[in-house]
Amino acid sequence: SYGQLGDAGIPNRYRVEYCPTGRGGCKACGSPMAENTPRCGEKMRSHFFDGFEIKWFHPHCYRTSCKSVHDIVGFQKLKWQARRPFATAFG
Repeated sequence: SYGQLGDAGIPNRYRVEYCPTGRGGCKACGSPMAENTPRCGEKMRSHFFDGFEIKWFHPHCYRTSCKSVHDIVGFQKLKWQARRPFATAFG
């Protein structure tokens, strides 16, 4: 348990990376994510085992409570074009 912080206390909760394959699907809309395109992930407690799992989303489908791009693991590894949606979201 993370005490009073709840899910906000999960370390490295938010992340972004390029899809390694084209087999995964967005957890919000259900459509596939193309290989080598950016995807957003959120680490959550697993309902199936003791630990964490990452749920992946398209950048345009993802809604987050993250306050800054500095809280997103992997943001600095993105190409400039892939950073654009995040820059507009965090102003």
